[in-house]
Amino acid sequence: MAMTRLVVVSDRVPSAAELAPGQEGTAVVGGLVSAVKTLVLRQQGLWMGWSGRTTTRRRSDPPTIELSGGPVELAKIDLTLDESSLYYLGFFNRTLWPLFHTFPERVDVRHDTFRAYQRVNERFATSLFPSLGKNDLVWVHDDQLILVGEYLRRLGWKGKIGFFLHIPFPSPDVFE
Repeated sequence: MAMTRLVVVSDRVPSAAELAPGQEGTAVVGGLVSAVKTLVLRQQGLWMGWSGRTTTRRRSDPPTIELSGGPVELAKIDLTLDESSLYYLGFFNRTLWPLFHTFPERVDVRHDTFRAYQRVNERFATSLFPSLGKNDLVWVHDDQLILVGEYLRRLGWKGKIGFFLHIPFPSPDVFE
Protein backbone atom coordinates (compact mmCIF):
# COMPACT_ATOMS: atom_id res chain seq x y z
CA MET A 1 0.00 0.00 0.00
CA ALA A 2 1.36 3.42 -0.97
CA MET A 3 2.23 5.89 1.76
CA THR A 4 -0.05 8.88 2.15
CA ARG A 5 1.70 12.12 1.33
CA LEU A 6 0.57 15.11 3.35
CA VAL A 7 -0.07 18.19 1.23
CA VAL A 8 -0.37 21.32 3.36
CA VAL A 9 -1.96 24.37 1.75
CA SER A 10 -1.63 27.66 3.60
CA ASP A 11 -1.71 31.34 2.82
CA ARG A 12 2.07 31.63 3.11
CA VAL A 13 4.65 28.93 2.51
CA PRO A 14 7.37 28.54 5.14
CA SER A 15 10.99 29.08 4.25
CA ALA A 16 13.25 26.12 3.54
CA ALA A 17 15.21 27.04 6.68
CA GLU A 18 12.08 26.69 8.82
CA LEU A 19 11.57 23.16 7.50
CA ALA A 20 15.19 22.01 7.50
CA PRO A 21 15.64 18.52 9.00
CA GLY A 22 17.20 18.53 12.42
CA GLN A 23 15.56 21.84 13.28
CA GLU A 24 12.67 20.20 15.15
CA GLY A 25 12.16 22.01 18.40
CA THR A 26 13.72 25.16 16.99
CA ALA A 27 11.45 28.15 17.25
CA VAL A 28 9.95 29.25 13.95
CA VAL A 29 8.11 32.40 13.08
CA GLY A 30 4.61 31.08 12.41
CA GLY A 31 2.35 29.10 14.70
CA LEU A 32 1.16 26.94 11.82
CA VAL A 33 4.70 25.91 10.91
CA SER A 34 5.40 25.05 14.55
CA ALA A 35 2.22 23.01 14.78
CA VAL A 36 2.55 20.85 11.66
CA LYS A 37 6.26 20.84 10.86
CA THR A 38 7.09 17.47 12.42
CA LEU A 39 4.14 15.78 10.73
CA VAL A 40 4.84 17.16 7.25
CA LEU A 41 8.52 16.19 7.57
CA ARG A 42 7.58 12.66 8.62
CA GLN A 43 5.12 12.30 5.75
CA GLN A 44 7.61 13.67 3.19
CA GLY A 45 4.99 16.11 2.09
CA LEU A 46 4.37 19.07 -0.10
CA TRP A 47 3.67 22.52 1.31
CA MET A 48 1.97 25.03 -0.97
CA GLY A 49 1.39 28.69 -0.31
CA TRP A 50 1.91 32.25 -1.38
CA SER A 51 5.59 33.15 -1.70
CA GLY A 52 4.93 36.55 -0.12
CA ARG A 53 6.03 38.19 -3.36
CA THR A 54 3.94 40.21 -5.76
CA THR A 55 4.64 40.06 -9.46
CA THR A 56 3.63 41.51 -12.78
CA ARG A 57 3.59 38.02 -14.35
CA ARG A 58 0.34 36.54 -15.53
CA ARG A 59 -1.87 34.83 -12.96
CA SER A 60 -1.74 31.53 -14.84
CA ASP A 61 1.96 30.98 -14.18
CA PRO A 62 2.53 27.60 -12.53
CA PRO A 63 3.86 27.48 -8.98
CA THR A 64 7.58 27.31 -8.37
CA ILE A 65 8.45 23.92 -6.86
CA GLU A 66 11.62 23.73 -4.81
CA LEU A 67 13.20 21.29 -2.42
CA SER A 68 13.49 22.53 1.14
CA GLY A 69 16.77 20.73 1.72
CA GLY A 70 14.89 17.81 3.21
CA PRO A 71 11.93 15.58 2.54
CA VAL A 72 9.45 18.42 1.99
CA GLU A 73 8.79 20.10 -1.36
CA LEU A 74 7.68 23.72 -1.34
CA ALA A 75 5.24 24.95 -3.99
CA LYS A 76 5.15 28.74 -4.11
CA ILE A 77 2.84 30.96 -6.06
CA ASP A 78 3.27 34.68 -6.53
CA LEU A 79 0.29 37.01 -6.48
CA THR A 80 -0.18 40.04 -8.64
CA LEU A 81 -0.27 43.37 -6.82
CA ASP A 82 -4.04 43.58 -7.45
CA GLU A 83 -4.59 40.05 -6.11
CA SER A 84 -2.58 40.79 -2.99
CA SER A 85 -4.42 44.03 -2.40
CA LEU A 86 -7.96 42.84 -3.11
CA TYR A 87 -7.76 39.25 -1.80
CA TYR A 88 -5.60 39.70 1.28
CA LEU A 89 -5.83 43.34 2.32
CA GLY A 90 -9.38 43.65 1.02
CA PHE A 91 -11.59 40.60 1.51
CA PHE A 92 -9.56 38.77 4.15
CA ASN A 93 -8.64 41.76 6.34
CA ARG A 94 -11.77 43.87 5.85
CA THR A 95 -14.49 41.21 5.55
CA LEU A 96 -13.55 37.79 6.91
CA TRP A 97 -11.34 38.78 9.82
CA PRO A 98 -13.83 41.19 11.45
CA LEU A 99 -16.75 38.85 10.69
CA PHE A 100 -15.11 35.77 12.21
CA HIS A 101 -13.96 37.76 15.25
CA THR A 102 -17.54 39.01 15.78
CA PHE A 103 -17.03 42.63 14.80
CA PRO A 104 -19.90 42.88 12.29
CA GLU A 105 -19.84 46.68 12.47
CA ARG A 106 -16.33 46.59 10.94
CA VAL A 107 -17.22 44.25 8.05
CA ASP A 108 -16.71 45.83 4.64
CA VAL A 109 -18.38 43.81 1.86
CA ARG A 110 -17.29 44.61 -1.68
CA HIS A 111 -17.89 42.51 -4.79
CA ASP A 112 -14.45 43.20 -6.26
CA THR A 113 -12.64 41.94 -3.15
CA PHE A 114 -14.83 38.83 -2.96
CA ARG A 115 -14.20 38.05 -6.64
CA ALA A 116 -10.45 38.42 -6.02
CA TYR A 117 -10.76 36.05 -3.03
CA GLN A 118 -12.52 33.52 -5.26
CA ARG A 119 -9.90 33.88 -8.04
CA VAL A 120 -6.95 33.42 -5.68
CA ASN A 121 -8.56 30.36 -4.05
CA GLU A 122 -9.25 28.92 -7.50
CA ARG A 123 -5.67 29.61 -8.57
CA PHE A 124 -4.32 27.81 -5.51
CA ALA A 125 -6.47 24.79 -6.45
CA THR A 126 -5.61 24.80 -10.16
CA SER A 127 -1.90 25.23 -9.36
CA LEU A 128 -1.96 22.38 -6.84
CA PHE A 129 -4.11 19.91 -8.79
CA PRO A 130 -1.44 18.66 -11.27
CA SER A 131 0.93 17.88 -8.37
CA LEU A 132 -1.52 15.66 -6.51
CA GLY A 133 -1.22 11.89 -6.33
CA LYS A 134 -4.21 9.62 -5.70
CA ASN A 135 -3.12 8.79 -2.13
CA ASP A 136 -2.38 12.37 -1.09
CA LEU A 137 -4.15 13.97 1.85
CA VAL A 138 -4.73 17.68 1.18
CA TRP A 139 -4.89 19.72 4.37
CA VAL A 140 -6.05 23.32 3.79
CA HIS A 141 -5.43 25.88 6.52
CA ASP A 142 -7.36 28.92 7.60
CA ASP A 143 -9.83 31.46 6.37
CA GLN A 144 -7.72 32.86 3.54
CA LEU A 145 -8.29 29.59 1.63
CA ILE A 146 -11.77 28.37 2.58
CA LEU A 147 -12.76 27.77 -1.06
CA VAL A 148 -9.73 25.70 -2.16
CA GLY A 149 -11.44 22.38 -1.35
CA GLU A 150 -14.48 23.29 -3.43
CA TYR A 151 -12.32 24.22 -6.41
CA LEU A 152 -10.30 21.00 -6.11
CA ARG A 153 -13.57 19.03 -6.27
CA ARG A 154 -14.68 20.98 -9.34
CA LEU A 155 -11.38 20.00 -10.97
CA GLY A 156 -12.13 16.34 -10.28
CA TRP A 157 -9.98 15.68 -7.21
CA LYS A 158 -11.49 12.67 -5.44
CA GLY A 159 -8.90 12.32 -2.68
CA LYS A 160 -9.15 13.31 0.94
CA ILE A 161 -9.36 16.99 1.85
CA GLY A 162 -9.14 18.34 5.38
CA PHE A 163 -9.74 21.91 6.47
CA PHE A 164 -8.61 23.55 9.69
CA LEU A 165 -9.89 26.96 10.71
CA HIS A 166 -7.41 28.56 13.10
CA ILE A 167 -9.82 31.19 14.39
CA PRO A 168 -13.26 30.93 15.98
CA PHE A 169 -16.26 30.60 13.72
CA PRO A 170 -18.81 33.28 14.56
CA SER A 171 -22.03 32.41 16.32
CA PRO A 172 -25.20 32.38 14.19
CA ASP A 173 -26.45 35.67 15.64
CA VAL A 174 -23.61 37.52 13.87
CA PHE A 175 -25.31 36.66 10.57
CA GLU A 176 -28.74 37.97 11.60
